[in-house]
Amino acid sequence: MLKYILCIVCLNLNVKSCNFEQSKLTNSSLGDQSMPISNVVQLHDIWALTAIKGLSLDKLKFTAGVPTMEIFVEDLKVSGFGGCNNYFANIKGLGDKDFSLGPVASTKMYCINIDEIQYLNQLDKIESYQLSKIQLDFYRGDTLLLSFKKVD
Repeated sequence: MLKYILCIVCLNLNVKSCNFEQSKLTNSSLGDQSMPISNVVQLHDIWALTAIKGLSLDKLKFTAGVPTMEIFVEDLKVSGFGGCNNYFANIKGLGDKDFSLGPVASTKMYCINIDEIQYLNQLDKIESYQLSKIQLDFYRGDTLLLSFKKVD
């Protein structure tokens, strides 16, 4: 009987801790810009670049690998691979459609024939996003800047 009661207590504590984590996602340091859980879960992922300014990625200009972005919604951070160097930034604006980054910092390896600068420069311009199941597009006004596909 004691084992049964202990099992119920542990299960109850586990359920309560899960509910705490969900409330933390919707209310975490976003102030008035909190998002529904479903949108937060969809944004929090690893994304691979497919296009810059609507033009398909030229893989010949990214011989070391396709640029990626991993979004950490709860921590309000992003990090990724720019095609040669790793980069990271804080998310300074996040809402239902709004998304902007603070200054982007990166490692400084020397790379030949890599068009990483064009990609990294677009990150500073992001103002909003549009999200489907496996597609993430970033915009400045009505101008499409970057398109990503979910890889994780």
